[in-house]
Amino acid sequence: MSKYYTPSIEDFRYGFEYEFKPNKESDWIKCMQNLNFSYKDLYFQIQDGMFRVKYLCKEDIYSLGFKVVWNEYGETVFEKNKYRLFHNTKWEKHKTTIVDKLDGEAPFTDCPVLFTGEVKNKSELEKILNQIGYE
Repeated sequence: MSKYYTPSIEDFRYGFEYEFKPNKESDWIKCMQNLNFSYKDLYFQIQDGMFRVKYLCKEDIYSLGFKVVWNEYGETVFEKNKYRLFHNTKWEKHKTTIVDKLDGEAPFTDCPVLFTGEVKNKSELEKILNQIGYE
């Protein structure tokens, strides 16, 4: 499986992280989207393969302060504060579930689910964490 995918024009919003290659001879440049861009130019640059985005990986989740508590069968379970994050890259393409771990004693299956769905990259995960009130 590839580590990168081509973003769609809808992915581009403030804070979106991606890599840009202005021409065939240049290296990929890490970028973060600001508010100054033209949708017309962006559309043609996407079509020309000038953008790529790294799929969400363990290192991205670590960088947000989560620690691994379990890793087996293609699923990794992370924890931070009151959150437990399940990230599966083997059985279900980039499925991520975030739960409130309550008092830490409850079984995984008894925790309230705050989010479940496909999370393709770090920018998407940061947006979701913000929406659920991540500390």
